[in-house]
Amino acid sequence: FLKKWLKKSSFYDKVLDFIEGLKEGFKSIKKMKRKNAFWFHTFSIWIMYFLMTYICFFSMEETLHLTASDGLFLLVLGGIGMVIPTPGGVRSYHAIVMIGLSVLGVGTIYLGEGGDPTNPALLFPTIVHVAQTLVAIIMGSIGLLILFVSKKKKNVAS
Repeated sequence: FLKKWLKKSSFYDKVLDFIEGLKEGFKSIKKMKRKNAFWFHTFSIWIMYFLMTYICFFSMEETLHLTASDGLFLLVLGGIGMVIPTPGGVRSYHAIVMIGLSVLGVGTIYLGEGGDPTNPALLFPTIVHVAQTLVAIIMGSIGLLILFVSKKKKNVAS
């Protein structure tokens, strides 16, 4: 009964579409000409996300005792929070990292409106999210400038 009901649900179709999309994505990687560059950049991006999470431990006294493995744990939780369909991962990212921090003994869980801004379990994901957003904006702007300058030089040369 449950199996039949699940197969008829739109959620089941979405999960199947997601899995099919993953398969297509991995197939496209096999066809790439510069696979090594792709993997290098992919791992570099994730290492930077990890370092941003880990370095933010040193921004608050309550998180100073956390380890690199705690940073990886929070990075994985944060990634799950970001894929939950909310605009920009706001609230879902903060909530899941807050839960993770409380599991690690930092702060308390509060998922209501207007939580205590001094709660380290709420403050930490806010710091990380702001830092990551600022880096994305700054690096994206630099990338756009480089793109415009290189296109301009290319047009002048032609």
